[in-house]
Order: sequence, then structure tokens, then C-alpha cells
Amino acid sequence: MLSLEVVTADGELRQVDAESEPELFWALRGGKGNFAVVTALEFDLFPVPRLYGGGLNFPGERTADVLRAWTAWLPGTQETMVSSFAVLRLPPLPELPEPLRGAFTVSLRFSIPESR
Repeated sequence: MLSLEVVTADGELRQVDAESEPELFWALRGGKGNFAVVTALEFDLFPVPRLYGGGLNFPGERTADVLRAWTAWLPGTQETMVSSFAVLRLPPLPELPEPLRGAFTVSLRFSIPESR
């Protein structure tokens, strides 16, 4: 994270970074609390030659089973792998594959950079 544009509780729009407001910058990056509403982010990227990733969708009714299996599997994965889950009620849009239209799902997502 390089900087954040925020609106603080007093209604003031602020540009926050490590130089201008180091304590607020720290707090907004995970220090807990309710400090401001973030309206824009500026962040830096680093090169990754190849990234593998995807997602698996399961019936939402199986959320407890899926999360038990996911939490048992996750500690044994590589440190560079990132994984998350979301419980979703998907909209009935034609852009979605037929089995997912309007479905209640639990989605497991993951990505891992190619190791060199």
C-alpha cells in the first residue's frame, strides 16, 4: 500500500501515506478500529512471471463440510499460496454458467505463483 484517500469521521477528505500521516496510515492498513471510509487506494505491484489460480464452487448447503475440509487442507499448502472463500447467492445472469445461475454457493478461491 502506497497511499489511501479517505473520508474521516469529521467529514474531511484526506490523502494518507507513510510520510504525511504515519499513524493513520498504519491504522488503516490493519491496526483495527473505525478510522475512516476509504475512497481510493494506491498500491504497488511486483512482477510474477506466471500465476496459477482458480476457484471451486460447491452447493451452499455444504458450507460447513467445505470449510472443515478447507481449514484442514490449508495449513499443508505452500507459503506462497493464497486462498479464500466466499458464501454467495449468485444472480440469475445469463453470463454465468447454467449450474451457477441464481445458486447459493460456497466458493473456494486460490492462487499460487510459479516457483522458480
